Amino acid sequence: MDTPSKAMNKRRNRAIIVAGARSRDVLSIALMLKHFDYDTTVVNSAVNIVNQIAAVQPALITNYLNVPGIKGTKLFDLLKEDRRTASIPKIFVVSPGDIAGEKLCYGIGGAGCVTRPVQVDDLYRIVQEIIEPRTRTSIRLDARLDVSINGVPLVCPDGPCRIDLSEHGMYVPSDKPLAPGKKVDVQIRIKDRNISAEGVVLHRSTVGRGRRNTSGMGIMFVKIDHRDQLAIRDFVRKEFSEGLKKELAREDV
Repeated sequence: MDTPSKAMNKRRNRAIIVAGARSRDVLSIALMLKHFDYDTTVVNSAVNIVNQIAAVQPALITNYLNVPGIKGTKLFDLLKEDRRTASIPKIFVVSPGDIAGEKLCYGIGGAGCVTRPVQVDDLYRIVQEIIEPRTRTSIRLDARLDVSINGVPLVCPDGPCRIDLSEHGMYVPSDKPLAPGKKVDVQIRIKDRNISAEGVVLHRSTVGRGRRNTSGMGIMFVKIDHRDQLAIRDFVRKEFSEGLKKELAREDV
């Protein structure tokens, strides 16, 4: 069982603060991070961000070079001077073609730099590289799909089971997850396409420790037709983008 301090560290490791004026760009970044399974907080003024960072101690700060009430470079100096926030990595968002902004971003000690409008793949890659101990190369989608493992369909009470799918593998719920190293045959139905792959179990989780506090196992595809892999990638990106558009449309920015 995790101690309170370990539980807090796990929560903090999923926390990211997005700092910038309220806009569609800032909201879009926050929603992307949310869908990447991070605890995301948006702050729109220098006063709020200093208070939030002191309280949350996030794993990462994403901010524009200009934050309402203070320039991003000055904010960076304030954070660096405080021992509680000095070691927190920062990603800066710059305008397209702003070479000077990119140089400034790295010159003042930024951990990374992305160009707006921020693209899903770019943001996912840089966040993974900076704060994740095990870097993933492809976006995972939370989806309900018809899936079979070794010819046995995954059955959930409310219909197709929720899985985390990427072009390189997936995490699936299972009452009896297989041991790491076990080879499995996988079948996935995506719309009108049946996809088959050979996989290997990378890890398994018991109840209370896996995704969504359920038992399950992570599977890596070791043999899959290239066209099927592209079909999964296109499906993941399309569903992710469509979901993001719907959430943005509901927001009053």
